[in-house]
Amino acid sequence: LREWLAERKIITCNEAMRCEHGARVTIAGLNRCPHRPPSKSGGRHLFTTFEDETAYIQAAFYGKAIEDCMSTILLSPVVIARGRIKRVGDGASIEVERVKPLTMVGSASQSRGKRKDTHTSPAGVTHTSA
Repeated sequence: LREWLAERKIITCNEAMRCEHGARVTIAGLNRCPHRPPSKSGGRHLFTTFEDETAYIQAAFYGKAIEDCMSTILLSPVVIARGRIKRVGDGASIEVERVKPLTMVGSASQSRGKRKDTHTSPAGVTHTSA
């Protein structure tokens, strides 16, 4: 999986955490603990943590990104995210602009005249749909 991601210029969470403030990056990982905490102002907030084999990084969504990304973040266990690195002190997070579910297409086969698509999840589980 990491080779497939690297071919698409998708870096690890560890690499993202070492980038400079404001750098635009694309990462992929498990979407851990997405949440929408209440606020006094009534505004909408969306946060999650992305985790891969190297590290984890906190993620925040603001403005239009909340509306554009909310359903994906709340429903997808593994995602690809694009955004800008925010640095405060020694820590780093990502302010996400775009996100999409991570799926890897395996192979398509013909069976009794019907097309079947085989998808392999990042965890190595193969699913076949007619």
